[in-house]
Amino acid sequence: MSVRKIIALIIFWLLCSTIMSLNPCFAEGLRFPPESEDEFLGHFTYEIPFNAWISKLRQLLPNKNYALEFRTNRKYEVVFLLRVEKSLEDCKNEHEFCSDRIVAVLKVPKRTSDEGIFFDCQLKKKKHQSNEVVFGLVKSREVPGYYSPRLAWLVKFDTLTFEPVDRKSVKCALFGLDEEE
Repeated sequence: MSVRKIIALIIFWLLCSTIMSLNPCFAEGLRFPPESEDEFLGHFTYEIPFNAWISKLRQLLPNKNYALEFRTNRKYEVVFLLRVEKSLEDCKNEHEFCSDRIVAVLKVPKRTSDEGIFFDCQLKKKKHQSNEVVFGLVKSREVPGYYSPRLAWLVKFDTLTFEPVDRKSVKCALFGLDEEE
């Protein structure tokens, strides 16, 4: 290896080390996946390493102080309950880091290749509460409609947790963007 290549590698290493030390997500030592999901609690979404941005889905909840966010790097998947510190409207573009605080974490169980996380779910009981938030793992379908998820969770705002619910008591809407419910 030539002297120029060695010098270039040293400069590149020093530059990367400097950038990483200035970035809060590296300074805090957050990893994706973490050793424990509790490591995310209290941190902001901008602190999550970039390898968690392979796929991201965010849903603002009826209580606009909270949002759900799904993150994956294809090997590790989580749903975050976020306390909204900066609304989506305040973010100038999709690449801006919205500083929402992570208040609850659910590690998503292994899912099949044809399953997805769906946030458009509700309990089947007769009277739906407007502050009730349910999401689930649902098999993707070609025919629009309501389907029971394989697994489902209820967001508990009083305890800031995710509570598993009986899949038979939940229905999830699978409609295309141009479909009407």
